[in-house]
Amino acid sequence: MKDETNIEKLATLSHISISPEEQKELKADIDSILSYIEQIQNISLEHIKEAEPQVGELYNVMREDAEPHETGIYTKELLNEAPSVKDSYIEVKKIIDQNT
Repeated sequence: MKDETNIEKLATLSHISISPEEQKELKADIDSILSYIEQIQNISLEHIKEAEPQVGELYNVMREDAEPHETGIYTKELLNEAPSVKDSYIEVKKIIDQNT
């Protein structure tokens, strides 16, 4: 970073307060991160061969979108397995308070 004023602007935008010592530490950390990013950007990728998709390797693994069985055919069996049922629904413990 060019100077500590940029750190102050970032702190203001982030709604945090930082001491002058923390500003110096953050500046050093950010400078280090930016230096590392610059090194990564300068890596040459010319020697890496781009992979080409092979014909026949791609296929749809999803089933056809259709009704797998008659609606409601297993409802009674499933409800019989539930620990608590109320009005044809599985009754569960309340986990969300609507007042909050």
